[in-house]
Amino acid sequence: VTKAVGSRAPTWRVEETMEAGVACVYRLSGDYNPLHLDPGYAKSAGYEHPIVHGKCTLGHAARMLLNTLAGGDHRRFRSLQLRYASPVIPGQTLVTEIWDLSS
Repeated sequence: VTKAVGSRAPTWRVEETMEAGVACVYRLSGDYNPLHLDPGYAKSAGYEHPIVHGKCTLGHAARMLLNTLAGGDHRRFRSLQLRYASPVIPGQTLVTEIWDLSS
């Protein structure tokens, strides 16, 4: 049964600031898209600034969920569904809102 989450405040809200140099580290994953490092390229693609890699955003959100919901125990973490609401800019704060649907 799907419950409307937008009609109530999240059960948990977790915030983490994305380090300014995070895009440089994520190039090690093999994603060399200049959108993540080159301000000129980012502007030509319609962004004001380079954006954080999606895999990086996913990893940070997953860690935030793992720590909040499973006490950091990966054995209690089985799956993840998420929606990217907007691009994340290096140096911005990533906000993850979590609703408890069990009650």
